[in-house]
Amino acid sequence: MASSGFDLAIVIGGFTAVGWWLDRKYGWTPWGTLTGAVLGIVGGMTNFLREARALMRSTESDSGRGPRGSGDDRDAT
Repeated sequence: MASSGFDLAIVIGGFTAVGWWLDRKYGWTPWGTLTGAVLGIVGGMTNFLREARALMRSTESDSGRGPRGSGDDRDAT
C-alpha cells in the first residue's frame, strides 16, 4: 500500500502524456489531454480502491474479526 500514491501518479501522468501526444499529433487541443487526464484519474482511483479493499480484507482476516470490528472484545470470565 506504500506505493499506491506513486502508482496513482504514474497512471494519471501516463494517460495525460498520451493525451498530450495525441493533441500534438492530431491537433485536438485540449481534448486529448483532458480525456487522458480523466481516464488516468478514473483508472488510478480504481486501482487505488482495489488495493485498499484488499488490504482491509487481509487485515480483517488476520485479526480474526469480521467487517466493521464485529468481534466480541469483552473478557470471557
